[in-house]
Amino acid sequence: MKLKIFRMSGLPVQPEALEQYKAEFTSGFDAAKAECGNDMLALQGKLQTLEDALVAKYSVVGEVELPKTGKAWRELLQAYSAPVMVAQSSQNTDEYVLVIVDTQMG
Repeated sequence: MKLKIFRMSGLPVQPEALEQYKAEFTSGFDAAKAECGNDMLALQGKLQTLEDALVAKYSVVGEVELPKTGKAWRELLQAYSAPVMVAQSSQNTDEYVLVIVDTQMG
């Protein structure tokens, strides 16, 4: 059985994409901060544009096979380096999703 999986933080699901996302976000933030200085309103607009571009580029929803053994669950947890919770889909109550509980980027 396939389940959708996503990160609670809204960041990209796949670990390799997550690292690229972090690097692009950091460099984009630094460039926007240098350009806007203390103008927080301008900075907010630049960061929203950056976030929109990154969300369009990187997938925030993935699909995995439902683990059926303790070993398979351990491998899933190790692959995503965070706890995973099972939740009922808010869009379809007959569907379940896996949520990676990663509430921070670091």
